[in-house]
Amino acid sequence: MVIALAACAGGVYLAVHHIFSSPLRRALPAGATEVRGKYVDMFPDFTHFLKARMPRDQFREYVEALGLAAYSADADPGEADWLHWIDGAPYSQEWWPPGSELAGTHYSVEGDVITMARYEDGVVYVQQYSH
Repeated sequence: MVIALAACAGGVYLAVHHIFSSPLRRALPAGATEVRGKYVDMFPDFTHFLKARMPRDQFREYVEALGLAAYSADADPGEADWLHWIDGAPYSQEWWPPGSELAGTHYSVEGDVITMARYEDGVVYVQQYSH
């Protein structure tokens, strides 16, 4: 019981620590507001959601800082097969409504980690997940 509790407490610490120190959060421009995030640890996989309000020009700087490329219909089929917006429970919250379209999405695939960002109505939606 103590081992399970310690593992659970460690998992909570890991998730909280990751949300506030993640590269996704650190790359946000100083002017980003209304920042919300959620980290779901499904060892060995994970999903990280981030939402923030910012001007469009700061979004361009943000995706450059993360090294994301604009999605196009000509994307590498091996990469495109893994690109999808996660759309709801139990992983996200009511504040996570980016829709499922890939148009306007910027992304990167590094090993088994996919990072995606999209700008809608003054808000950037970012998700990063492993598969």
